[in-house]
Amino acid sequence: MPKMDVGPLLGGPEESMTQRSGPACKLCGKQTQYRFSNLLLGTIEAAYFKCESCDLLQSDHLDHVNSEDMSGLYAKGEIHDTGAAWRQICICTRLEQLTKLGVIRGMAKRPIRALDFGAGSGFCVSFMRHRLQWEAYGFDLFSDPTFAKNNIFNSWSDVQARAPFDVIIASEVFEHFSRTLDGNRKAI
Repeated sequence: MPKMDVGPLLGGPEESMTQRSGPACKLCGKQTQYRFSNLLLGTIEAAYFKCESCDLLQSDHLDHVNSEDMSGLYAKGEIHDTGAAWRQICICTRLEQLTKLGVIRGMAKRPIRALDFGAGSGFCVSFMRHRLQWEAYGFDLFSDPTFAKNNIFNSWSDVQARAPFDVIIASEVFEHFSRTLDGNRKAI
């Protein structure tokens, strides 16, 4: 990979993106390397890091934001994230294809039960319920859902009361965790 001068982003002209190590990977716990920075919502400087082991692209710009501020950021982000709808349609299309191929199956005599962990707007939950006829629920601590409001919870005990799930999706979630996957397993 060619070196790129990102000195203004990193604090000095001698430092390049291939020289800056980042935080431990939130998925596998291995070393990450700085890749780029971006200004989010006009106010948040976000540095992105790629894991050398599992290739997860992640950021740490929200790791120290409190819950109240996080809710405000997510609400504001829905206005500015013009690709969100397209990504949700892509996820739903894949779920539909995997169901038709028989890759995703539920238990006999009941619909597939699904959880969207980090449900955001609730679009995927609504799609799974109405288009796929699944018993779908969502969990999100920070977003106020636009769709499927009665089936998206911000309490983990409400989600556990509906378990077990045949399918759990977590799209655009792991990069926001402040702990590694093992740490999150213990928390859940």
